Amino acid sequence: MTIDQALNEYTDKINAYEDIDIEYFRSNLNVKDFKEFQELTPYIALLKSASLKEKFDKTFKKINAYKETLYPTSKK
Repeated sequence: MTIDQALNEYTDKINAYEDIDIEYFRSNLNVKDFKEFQELTPYIALLKSASLKEKFDKTFKKINAYKETLYPTSKK
């Protein structure tokens, strides 16, 4: 397995909310690639969390705008 294949598979598992078996990657990568894999995987998690935060913020704004139409709280 190449480092690119491992990172793609890891990303797919993160996006599908599947459990990650690190031993699977350790056994399918050479030592150098596994070390690089370990260094890069935290960035994938950060990107995923940033994406979820953006989605949450967008959804919250929509809900808040709807709430304002029902219960205006703006002071004029």
